[in-house]
Amino acid sequence: MKKVLFVVAILTSTVLTSCGGGAYADSSDGVKQLAADLNTTKEMTLLNSLKPTEADCKAIFKDEADANAALEMINAQYEELSNMEENPIHAKDGQTEILVKTGKVGGDLSSVSGGFERIADKLVEGTTIYEIKYVEPGKELGMKFSAFIYVNGAWKFFGKLYRAF
Repeated sequence: MKKVLFVVAILTSTVLTSCGGGAYADSSDGVKQLAADLNTTKEMTLLNSLKPTEADCKAIFKDEADANAALEMINAQYEELSNMEENPIHAKDGQTEILVKTGKVGGDLSSVSGGFERIADKLVEGTTIYEIKYVEPGKELGMKFSAFIYVNGAWKFFGKLYRAF
């Protein structure tokens, strides 16, 4: 019985690792779990699995030229990340809680970084933008990372997408 449970545990771990951002629910709880996992791993594998593709950019932008501009910025961002030895998305000492803020294109974007309001007209209505923040208990200030978007069946880390425009 112990051997069977061990094999199931190994297979489950392998499946979750290979799925990257697709292993998490499309919800605030899902991105919160993703943030917790990013915080506990120094390897770049999970973060690299969150890199948006051309299809992901086209799914959230109305115009192909805007999707291409965003993809160019994302590729440059991930090129910079590829030179890092450790995952940069993590909490500082004492930041043991994770806050999640959401904004919806065509709805309320006031909870997320202001740059998203500036480019809202370029994004597909209904796109939900998530930001995570690692904070000390009872605090609001901390390490903020933006933007996580669930697209094409998986979480993707777009970064500060609005900087492409």
